Amino acid sequence: MAAELGAIGATPAAGTILCCLCGVAIPPNPVAMCAACVAQEYDITEGIPRTGSVSCCKKCGRWETATHQWVRAERESGELLTLCLRRVGGGSLRHGGRGKVQLKDAGWVWTEPHSRRLKFWISVQGEVESGATLRQRLTVEFKEQWRQCDDCSKEYTGGTWKALVQLRQRADHKRTMLYLEQRLIQAGFEQLALDISPVKGGGLDFYFADRHEAAAFLQFIGALVPLRLKASKKLVGFDTKSNVPRHQHTTAAEVAPTCKDDLVLPTRKVMAKLGPGLPLVRRVTSQVKLVNPSTGAEVDVSTEAYWKKPFVTVLSASFLTEFVVLDVEPCERRYDRGHGEGSAAKRSNETVLAEAVIARESDFGVNDETMTVVTHLGGVLRDGDVAFGYDLNSVVLSDDVHDEIARAYGTVEPPDVILVKRKRDRAARKGKRKPRLRRFYEPGAEQPPAAEATAAVTEDGEGAEEGDAAPAPAPAAVPAPAPVPMGLG
Repeated sequence: MAAELGAIGATPAAGTILCCLCGVAIPPNPVAMCAACVAQEYDITEGIPRTGSVSCCKKCGRWETATHQWVRAERESGELLTLCLRRVGGGSLRHGGRGKVQLKDAGWVWTEPHSRRLKFWISVQGEVESGATLRQRLTVEFKEQWRQCDDCSKEYTGGTWKALVQLRQRADHKRTMLYLEQRLIQAGFEQLALDISPVKGGGLDFYFADRHEAAAFLQFIGALVPLRLKASKKLVGFDTKSNVPRHQHTTAAEVAPTCKDDLVLPTRKVMAKLGPGLPLVRRVTSQVKLVNPSTGAEVDVSTEAYWKKPFVTVLSASFLTEFVVLDVEPCERRYDRGHGEGSAAKRSNETVLAEAVIARESDFGVNDETMTVVTHLGGVLRDGDVAFGYDLNSVVLSDDVHDEIARAYGTVEPPDVILVKRKRDRAARKGKRKPRLRRFYEPGAEQPPAAEATAAVTEDGEGAEEGDAAPAPAPAAVPAPAPVPMGLG
């Protein structure tokens, strides 16, 4: 236990004196003792406990404060040190004034995380005889105890949740659900929900303590993807004295299976605006943006119009093939019928029609087969680039789908390849930090592997299908977590 000796209000004096106990020459001080003898004679840390305990919720990782509140804090963080200091001494430590010892400094002593021990040192200062000031340092060890917090204990008690949101998507992939997980974690819904349970086969169940929280949650999801909702409620109790019933509300939220870069068959009304050809899904938010790669026309389909008759997905991103661009020439070919002034379909500045000469990357060194296609990527493709596209000749489709494709193109001959997007240069992105995939739960056997999931979310540095969408604003009904005070008071 280290000790330092000082004097309050004392002025430096010339010469030295002998310690009254050991006889060592020292500068004059009110107690006429050296620092070593003062440490042996006086102990200002008496009454400060060297051990203690602190409760931690094993499920959510929150810590219990001295006022029986639960706060979030990382191990060996400033917030957790503040929490532990408030439990030390129960009032023997102060931060100003006279009479008791004063806390001057504190810090962590590293321990193994699995040891369930928290060690930290504190430096205190107090007055001894004749107004001399003494500073001493000691180490305190706290034991971690597992205990359920109030919110987590509600999950195991029937009738505590009031609203349930069942989030589902009927698709062969989990790209959209993985993307939504990242956005929900960023918005703080992981802390707002009482419990989040994965469902076998893909899907999540969110339990909320209040119906308004579930409404804010659905509003946030609805700004990211098209949703179809179906609500129900169940009577779980009735207060006969106040004549007030208690219900549990359940909302089934189905996410649209259509994703970015899908090749789809929309309704005839939408096809009339886009012109002959199969459109690609350029962006998915609360609306679905379609672009015709043969004409460059674009259409925004609202959520209501989409769910009246959902699109048929012909090919998804798993069927993309790599092609090497040999030559690109801009062209002005477009479909003008029905595209007069005020028409719903248009061509944005992002779309530039061009004729591209391409070859399969797998054919290099094998044959000299090339193809010429019309693409809407004339503004981004350059000679030598690699592009992803759908090879309609090598994909096996049913006869009904072939008939629908022929009907969509009409008198125009369907192309052999439809280019979707340019492949980004991975070498130019070296050194950039990859985004870390965060999950609500540990993936089980029925969930996608971590490597596959990370690739789905971080494909080309953006979200799997909603990457180009503008960030949705956080709902006003979601309260932000209260900050933990950093002071030692």
